[in-house]
Amino acid sequence: MAHGEKQAGPIHHHPEQVDLAAEDSLNFWTHRIRPHVRNAAYLLAAVLVILAVLATLHSRRQARNIAAYGALDAASTPEQYAKVAADYADTAAGAEALLAKGRSLIETGKYADAASGFADFIRQHPASPRLSEAQLGQAYATESAGKTAEAEKLFAALGDATATSNATAAADAFLGAARCALAQKKPAESEKWLKRALSCGGTEAVKARVLTALAALPPTAPK
Repeated sequence: MAHGEKQAGPIHHHPEQVDLAAEDSLNFWTHRIRPHVRNAAYLLAAVLVILAVLATLHSRRQARNIAAYGALDAASTPEQYAKVAADYADTAAGAEALLAKGRSLIETGKYADAASGFADFIRQHPASPRLSEAQLGQAYATESAGKTAEAEKLFAALGDATATSNATAAADAFLGAARCALAQKKPAESEKWLKRALSCGGTEAVKARVLTALAALPPTAPK
C-alpha cells in the first residue's frame, strides 16, 4: 500500500436507513408489482379454463360425429334415415341422412315424399356443397310424381344456377327441363331448353343425349 493511503473499511448503514430501504422495496412490491402478478395469474387461470372447456367440447363433438355416422351406416329405410337426420341435425351425417332419405323414398316409389325430403335438405343446408345434388333430386322426384310443370321450373332454375360452375350438371338440368316441357306437349319450349343444354358444353355423353333429344322432337307449327 502506498505511503499515506488509508485502508478502506467496511461501509456501515444506519439501521434506520436499512429499514427505510426495506420498506420502500416492500411498498414497491405491494403496490406496483403484486397487483400485476395477481391479474396475470387470474388471466392465466381463465385461459386454462377456456382451453379445458374447448377441449371438452371438441371431444364431445367428435364423439357425437362418430355416433352419427354409426347411426347412418346402420340405417337402411326412409324412416331410419329420417330418425338419424332428426337426432343428429347438427352434424354432417345428419345432413347426409336427409339426402339418403330422399334417395330411399325414390327407390320405394314415394316420389312426392322424396321431393319433400330433398326440399328439407335445401331449406336446412342452403350453403352445403351438395346443394345442387339435393336440388337435382328434388326436380327428378317432382317429375316422377307427375308434376311436370313444377319440375320444369326446378330443372331450369338448377341449370341457370350451375351454368358457370358445372357445365355437365347444367346441361343435365336443362335436359330435364326439356323433357318436362315435352311431357306438357310444349315442343317449342322443349327445343329452347335443349339448345340451352347444348350451349353449356359438358361431357360428350351429355352432348350426345341432347342431340338425340333434338332430333326426336316433333315438328313445330310454323309461325
